Amino acid sequence: MFFSTLHRALLSPEDLENSPSRQDGVSHDLEEAQRIFGCDIVAETGLYLRMPNQAVCTAQVLLQRFYCKRSLTKYDVKDVALACLWLASKLEECPKRARDVLMVGRRIIQRHSDAPLTVLDFYGSEYARGKETLIRTERNILRVFGFICHVELPHNYLLSFLQQLQADAAFVQDAWDACNDSHRAPVCITHAPEAVACACILVAARRKGHALPARTPWWQAFGPGRAEVETAAVQLARLYARPDPARYEPLTQAAKDAAAAAAKEAKEAASPQRGPESAGTPDRRGRSATPEVEGGSAEGGVAGEDLRMRAIRAAQEAASRATHG
Repeated sequence: MFFSTLHRALLSPEDLENSPSRQDGVSHDLEEAQRIFGCDIVAETGLYLRMPNQAVCTAQVLLQRFYCKRSLTKYDVKDVALACLWLASKLEECPKRARDVLMVGRRIIQRHSDAPLTVLDFYGSEYARGKETLIRTERNILRVFGFICHVELPHNYLLSFLQQLQADAAFVQDAWDACNDSHRAPVCITHAPEAVACACILVAARRKGHALPARTPWWQAFGPGRAEVETAAVQLARLYARPDPARYEPLTQAAKDAAAAAAKEAKEAASPQRGPESAGTPDRRGRSATPEVEGGSAEGGVAGEDLRMRAIRAAQEAASRATHG
């Protein structure tokens, strides 16, 4: 796979079928689910970091491109998602601090994984390891791309096409949503951005019932051919047809080891703990295991307290009689 131009790094269906992950034994459905999961992490983390939509979409395209050249079994999708978002924040001139990306991304990943929410200690070893992984993964992404990270998004084409079609506000919003979702599917790296824009218009019209010109093929005025638009629309339709949200699956050896350790720790925490032995059971030295209180025993302690209170009240009454006498 060789990217010969700067602005059009497009892949063929054969490239997707022979991706490094597929060669390492990852099934098509699992690879697709992990790509979608990574893009969802990018989108939600970018939203909480208040990053512009262009930066989030750029990060999603970078993630899709990266896994066409590297395997999911070698690079964990959670690490790549955060690294792509961090890199995109620099490319789109809205840089974010590494600690902010790690803190927010970690919380989002915990929520998606149904893991207990914990606070990240910025002075602890976990933060140091996370920052090191973030920097190392970003460097690997740049090296894989040969530092060519330009991304051309379909949004500008989409707005221009909708304006020429005289679409209403609802149609524009539905097509815009489809355009944002298109980066969760490989359509953003297999089709030109103008073809993706036309596919988003077509999908929005079919899903929401918006009207399109019927007499002439409207997409011909924008450049793409019918077959290109239809194949892009099919990929988008498959994305919307998924029954369940994508779930994370550890595929790298390090992720598998971490998942096994976490499962073992959770199992130990959930197992019932042995409580203290029954009252009166002697310990190894022959003494009672029941804790003693002042007075020799629990009952003796209560009785002793009763006698002291009676003596205090008797003394108070005697003092009162002496005063009045």
